[in-house]
Amino acid sequence: MDMREAARQPPDERAGGAFLRLLERFTTVPRAIISCVDGSVMGGGVGLAAASDFVFATERSQFGLPEALWGLLPCCVLPFLVRRVGFQKAYAMTLSTQPVGARDAERFHLVDHVTNEPEVLMRRLLFRISKLDPRTIGDLKRYCKRMWFPPDQTEAFALEEFGRLMASPLVRRTISDYATSQKLPWER
Repeated sequence: MDMREAARQPPDERAGGAFLRLLERFTTVPRAIISCVDGSVMGGGVGLAAASDFVFATERSQFGLPEALWGLLPCCVLPFLVRRVGFQKAYAMTLSTQPVGARDAERFHLVDHVTNEPEVLMRRLLFRISKLDPRTIGDLKRYCKRMWFPPDQTEAFALEEFGRLMASPLVRRTISDYATSQKLPWER
């Protein structure tokens, strides 16, 4: 999110909708989506990881959901994070706002493997996956989606809540304060 632009005018629902559709596309495109994380991943970046088929991270990686410190919620991220790590861990990450290290993220399945050489793992995985017909990958993703992806009502609710929160005085103030001072809410 461009915080300076959001300070001038709150993003409309379409901005959240575009991001939600990107995450959904990760879970439906007939290709394997592999995320390699080397550093800090916050907010929407956690959603990108959660929607990926495989996530490799280095020891120095961290994953966090600081949205509540802005008065927001990770509305578009949570359906994918819940699918990947379960309700309680997704809820706790959202409520605590504290970053989680790579090893802990691996323990609760946000990360598939922690390594300082993700390229080696990726090459090995790609060798095997390249033997699969993309239609088979698409079939697997469609089959699994019918078992987990939230109904359209959940998507509409996520976008409605994102719009409501972005228009709230608290969020408007925290974003405006950041745009003016360049200090994050947890740095004040």
